[in-house]
Amino acid sequence: MRIYIDTSAYVKYYGGDEFEKGVSQVQNIIDETQDREHVLFSSHWLVPEAVATIDSWERKRYITRREKQRIYGRLVSEAVGWLVNGSLILIGVPHESYLRRDFLDVIADRHLSPGDALHLYRSC
Repeated sequence: MRIYIDTSAYVKYYGGDEFEKGVSQVQNIIDETQDREHVLFSSHWLVPEAVATIDSWERKRYITRREKQRIYGRLVSEAVGWLVNGSLILIGVPHESYLRRDFLDVIADRHLSPGDALHLYRSC
């Protein structure tokens, strides 16, 4: 099965139950992906947005600087591995998407941030 994963869900794989809700559900989905039951797909923004979120965890003192660096290393290593084995597919976001009326309607109609809207718009 092909499963769209947004950054807000993806970072839960690296988070803790004490500051992220839904960690175990996301971990189960990603574990099933590694078992080749599913393929995850998202936009090229997935990893940079995840890095920004994890950085915010340190600023909020959910994790230490050392933990942040460890998570960064794991995130990049796993993302590369998943891309290589085909269990993660990242879709590009061409600049002309920003000016399309149907993309702008996704933002307005679904009350999404531009980043979330681009993820959804490009993955459909």
